[in-house]
Amino acid sequence: MARSDALVAERDFFLPPPRRLGGLRRALRIFVRYPVFPIVIWTTVLLFAFFSPLVAPHDPFTLSLSDRLIPPAWEEGGSTSNLFGTDHLGRDIFSRIVYASRVTVIVVSVTVLATAAIGTFLGMLAGFFGGVVDAVLMRFVDFQIAMPGLLFAVMLATVLQPGLRNVIFIIIFFFWAGFARLVRAEVLSLRERDFVALSRVAGAGWGRIFLRHLFPNVLSTVMVIATLEISSVIVFESSLSFLGLGVVPPTVSWGQMLAEGREYMSVAWWSVAIPGLAIFIVALSGNLFGDWLRDVLDPHLRRAGD
Repeated sequence: MARSDALVAERDFFLPPPRRLGGLRRALRIFVRYPVFPIVIWTTVLLFAFFSPLVAPHDPFTLSLSDRLIPPAWEEGGSTSNLFGTDHLGRDIFSRIVYASRVTVIVVSVTVLATAAIGTFLGMLAGFFGGVVDAVLMRFVDFQIAMPGLLFAVMLATVLQPGLRNVIFIIIFFFWAGFARLVRAEVLSLRERDFVALSRVAGAGWGRIFLRHLFPNVLSTVMVIATLEISSVIVFESSLSFLGLGVVPPTVSWGQMLAEGREYMSVAWWSVAIPGLAIFIVALSGNLFGDWLRDVLDPHLRRAGD
């Protein structure tokens, strides 16, 4: 009897208190139900982008060969003044990560908005008018989707020369087709609905039908696609910069940091791992937010979850 009481007492000692366990469950439920992780990550990226001079502890462009390849602060030989260490030219990696977030924010915001606008408009045109308009636009969409994107992007970047503007143009050129195809599929169904037919009978022009009836009904789909495209845009831009076809110095990007650090990966792993981790975390947060937004905006998924 005494032995069983001792075992019970030992088990209760290691088990968490009921109140604490309930609070942990509520916290986990909130974390799963709402996009806490993506919001935190993108808030941090936006703060880095808009307040880079205030956040960065060092000038990201200043060379200091005496401080080259200093390890991160938690490694032996590291320093708290260089939290993520330094690269092969003695530049502070954390400061460069902060300044590189500017390129990420600019590229993502401009390209996602532009591709969504172009793809949505052309998709509505193809779905609403059909016939020759649909055939011509969709064949061009098929051509765009069938092309190996990165290979043709490298060819375009070689012709246009590297630079931020050309990177934005290349991404828009390759990413609008996905929006157009999905929007067209929805408009093909919407144009047969009664409210569209009644608008035509009432004499409404195609512009009014687009703005009053079609666009509000495809907006949720466009928003979901846009959030899911964020990660693809980040990886695409980083790939071009890694290949030397993206932004050019002195502008800093995460892909460019990967390219510069790969030659020193065996002696300074942090010069590659930390920019790579930044790309991974920000791209993952974009996907997670897109999944959450799709669940919220799709009534079928909401009912299945309930």
